[in-house]
Amino acid sequence: MVLTSASWLMAELIRIFHGVSLNEAQAAVDGLVERKHPLVWEIDGTKRVLDPGMQKSDQVLVFLYSEKKWIAETDLRKWTEYQNLTMFRKNVLSKLHAIRMIEYSVEKRAAQISPLGVKEVENRILSK
Repeated sequence: MVLTSASWLMAELIRIFHGVSLNEAQAAVDGLVERKHPLVWEIDGTKRVLDPGMQKSDQVLVFLYSEKKWIAETDLRKWTEYQNLTMFRKNVLSKLHAIRMIEYSVEKRAAQISPLGVKEVENRILSK
């Protein structure tokens, strides 16, 4: 409740003082809030999930959870060390999109986590 209230308060302050819409203000606040978790390690622009046994689809969810923005499919493929981009789209991104864990944009060639995906990461993956 405290986090939600603080987020709403920050969005209102940004909206009032900068004269932007509530959606623009909330996007600005969301951009400031970065989800850090020791399960994700970053070095020189490359990210790794520090659980080598984790399924590729769960790794994608964790990467998207840690960013809160669109991430290029090529980065996700590289970070999960999936060999073939076409198969990665078919076997991972399209399947996660079909069950609404992510929004996958063919036009942007990028993905973003959905609220359902956030819930999955917080309740199942990070609670292990």
